[in-house]
Amino acid sequence: MRPEPSPGTDGSQLAAAAAPPDLMLLLIRHAEQATMRIADADLSERGVVQASLLAERLAALPPTAVVSSPLRRARQTAEIVARRCRLQPEVEPGLEEYRLTPEARERRYTHSPARAMEPDPGDYAASALAGVRVIPRTGRWLTMDGVESIEAVRARGQAAIDRAVARHPGGVVACISHGGLINAVVGSWLGVVDDMWFVPWHTGISAVLLRADRRILLTLNDAAHLGGDQDMLGLVAGHVRG
Repeated sequence: MRPEPSPGTDGSQLAAAAAPPDLMLLLIRHAEQATMRIADADLSERGVVQASLLAERLAALPPTAVVSSPLRRARQTAEIVARRCRLQPEVEPGLEEYRLTPEARERRYTHSPARAMEPDPGDYAASALAGVRVIPRTGRWLTMDGVESIEAVRARGQAAIDRAVARHPGGVVACISHGGLINAVVGSWLGVVDDMWFVPWHTGISAVLLRADRRILLTLNDAAHLGGDQDMLGLVAGHVRG
């Protein structure tokens, strides 16, 4: 057992280390949308249930603010969370997903391998595991004309997070956003080169402590609250076992 620090030695350092964090930032992907083939789809019926499970988990914290991308799938997720936590959701435009032209969206979700990620009302595993197969292939969100650059996404995403944090110093700020943007921003903090370096799960939580000028990653893409036949680890384990 270590001796207690004597006054005037390292006691002040231990006290500083034990001080509470300035802010806990939760970057959360929205719940499942009804379709990926239109730019601003509503949540699916399954997505509404997912958002409710997320809300129950967050209510145990609870967040002090809920901030959302303006896109419907994120806004509707945020509304369910905010209602459960007795908060008013805020909208932050910079948190939206990669911006695509209609032509680029059609190519991605109709004519490329990403079409397999289209939600199936009767089979969550099929589209979810398609993401596990498709996303890691290139490490890029999308490489074609008509797609916003990774540099632009990182810049506006960081600026949006900075604005949300500035409005709510201290506490727990939940930002409901999108898989591509969360990959881009957290990846830039960690020095990751790839655009897409983890497979974002619906309602996956990435938690970061913000303390002065430091960012400390606590969890990444945690969606354990979904459980059952939507649990990421269970689905992938079954897939690799064949």
